[in-house]
Amino acid sequence: MRCKTECFFYFFFVLLFAVCSCSNKANTTDYVKNLRGQKVWFEESVTDTLKESKILILMPDTGDCTTCAMQVYDWYIYKLDLDKHELNCDIIYVLNDSVRLDKSIANLMKRYKLNYIANLSSFYSENKILKDVPFTTFLIDKANKIKLVGSPIDNDKLWKLYKQALQK
Repeated sequence: MRCKTECFFYFFFVLLFAVCSCSNKANTTDYVKNLRGQKVWFEESVTDTLKESKILILMPDTGDCTTCAMQVYDWYIYKLDLDKHELNCDIIYVLNDSVRLDKSIANLMKRYKLNYIANLSSFYSENKILKDVPFTTFLIDKANKIKLVGSPIDNDKLWKLYKQALQK
């Protein structure tokens, strides 16, 4: 009898996990569908200095290691790939207001040609649709509309999509 009970609970948890996984996947798909084509507002001072297309990375305060979460070196490698393929695209971080970059990180970003602004709360107040989404990386087109959602870091297929979208 004990074996049947254990098997039942095991089967129940597997079934529950499968249902939850499908539900989360559906929610993620809905988020992406709703975000694509949405216009993103930038301050005028930002749009004047940036190229036509942008990879936008939203960086909420992650505690002591925000600079680790920024993956500056990884994005530098992607920036080199963009330049190699002559794709006109800037990478811009929008940092939480409380984040103060160490001078060495700020200089590194400048040398790597990675842009940042430090007013995430203002950005969210103008772009409410982005505040509660589970994504922090977006490809933004010339018209400041979201083309792709998700980070291409460690995702070669998504990076290929980013480059294809930028070539259009």
